[in-house]
Amino acid sequence: MNRIKKWLEQDSQRIRFIKIGLVLLGIILLIALPTLYLVLSGVGIWYFVKKVPDIRKRNLMIGLFVVSFIVVSLQTPTVTKKISSSQSETKQTAASTAKVESTTDASSSTEEAKRVDEEKKAKEKAEEERIAKEKAVNELQEKGETLVKQLEESQDASQVKSVKETVNQIENNDKKAELLDRIDAVESLISQKEEEKRIVRESETKAQQQDRIVYVANHGNAKVYWYSKDRMPLKTNKANVVEMTEADAIAAGKRLSKKE
Repeated sequence: MNRIKKWLEQDSQRIRFIKIGLVLLGIILLIALPTLYLVLSGVGIWYFVKKVPDIRKRNLMIGLFVVSFIVVSLQTPTVTKKISSSQSETKQTAASTAKVESTTDASSSTEEAKRVDEEKKAKEKAEEERIAKEKAVNELQEKGETLVKQLEESQDASQVKSVKETVNQIENNDKKAELLDRIDAVESLISQKEEEKRIVRESETKAQQQDRIVYVANHGNAKVYWYSKDRMPLKTNKANVVEMTEADAIAAGKRLSKKE
């Protein structure tokens, strides 16, 4: 301490600079912490009035108290303004957040409504397609039933192929099998009738052959026969023509002339 005191006493300017520095520091602290100065100056006034009476120091504390009070008064509106500004910003932020949340909720609600609407449309479309497909299946099945019934009534062999093609398009396997069985039955009936007709034709042909007289040239040795002598070639010697039944001619290995 003595060394510091001696160092200060060597140059009076040093003490002046230190005092100026302390004053500036006091002013800075007064501006930064006016409330503290206000409290300390109040305590100082009480101390220099009651405990250690000192008019000069009391007046100094009173002056410091007044200055501190003025600084506090000046800073209070600023602080209030800052607080108000902060509160306003907080409210704006809250309002903005609420607006964003509201917008987000509205957007979410819109998207949800859109999704529900799309699902509804998809279900309606699927239902329409199902109904249309079911209708087409039923129509095809009814068409197959009608065609098979007509085939059973007409027993027209030329219609069998087209009716089968239609029936094979039916998706209901049980119904398809039933209709195909009915078509097979019609085909069997048609084949049976055709066979009966063929047998009748053969019988009629044989009967005709038994009764029909034909003519064979070259004393009956020619390989062909004729139904009429008038149709035989002009060079044929009619005196050598032999008459016989067509059945006998066929039995002898002869055939009807192509020119007949």
